[in-house]
Amino acid sequence: MNREIKYRDCIVSQASNNHVMICKDNEMVFHASFNKKLTDDELKGYVDFYLDVLLPSIDESEAENVKD
Repeated sequence: MNREIKYRDCIVSQASNNHVMICKDNEMVFHASFNKKLTDDELKGYVDFYLDVLLPSIDESEAENVKD
């Protein structure tokens, strides 16, 4: 069973196989596999980590090289 929460303009879902996906603007921006079900607070923590730590650290020139 999938579960889903909305937080910081993102939709965060955890599938029955414990994979977590963060979508923003109808696009998947983060995916990770976990070995346990996460609480809502834990899911929100991963959104905070992605938006505040990972996303700002992406070098724009590197991102241009991966676009189709």
